[in-house]
Amino acid sequence: MLGCFLLGLFSSGLFLELPSDIPIPILSQVSGVQDLSQILIALRLGFCGSLTSYSSWNTEMIVMVFSTATERASGKFVKALMGYIIGIEISLSSLTAGKNLASYIARRTNPAVAKESDFIHLQPADSSILINKELPGFERRYLAGIYEKRERKSGNPQTISFLEKWKQSTDQVRNSSSEKCEYLSILREVEKIVIVNGQVPLKTHREFISTHGLKWDISSLENWKTQKDSEIRHQNNIGKNTSSELSNWDILESYFIVVPLFSLSMYLLSSGIW
Repeated sequence: MLGCFLLGLFSSGLFLELPSDIPIPILSQVSGVQDLSQILIALRLGFCGSLTSYSSWNTEMIVMVFSTATERASGKFVKALMGYIIGIEISLSSLTAGKNLASYIARRTNPAVAKESDFIHLQPADSSILINKELPGFERRYLAGIYEKRERKSGNPQTISFLEKWKQSTDQVRNSSSEKCEYLSILREVEKIVIVNGQVPLKTHREFISTHGLKWDISSLENWKTQKDSEIRHQNNIGKNTSSELSNWDILESYFIVVPLFSLSMYLLSSGIW
């Protein structure tokens, strides 16, 4: 039960059906633990896997199934079968409980992602509002008009103004149900090429935009990408001086998660409770 509950609690954003595949949504999206992929794998597969595989319940079921005693052997087998059925149901319930708790915590640790998730689920099935899931989190939310105000305040106003110009020039296509699907497809491709790949739009894209009289401000989108990359490089240069401190804090934060869980499981095993 505990192992399945922890598996649900430490689920990824994809398993919780969040717009962003955050490695561990119960922590802030900017937490350093999000980058410690090896620790997360060890926690989910190693720790939780061994926790569920070597529980006393599983051992008792195996002993009952393969019991060599001839007397009441069939009765033991039936009990073991019922035990497995009930145990699997309890395990699934524990997994669901952990997943629900993770979703509850994630909504408070990552409010911007929660707002985006609500917006997507509240949209009708025939909604044509474009949410380009291939884009990074901030750009995806900003262009869809569902960003948190503090997200915008935390950025450089001059840099964000370029993204705003691009948004305004494409809003008619992005939010109108009367626009052709071909327009939306080209819009997705252009945004992915510039924002994700860091390249300039293809000549065919520019010709399509010009031919159909679309007043998309591609230069502002390119300026956004250039300015944002410059800011990231600047922040990385500043962060080099404090990288060791950040690394130590990340490790300490991960210990706060792993060590108490390990201690609890050892106590339950040694005391015979579990």
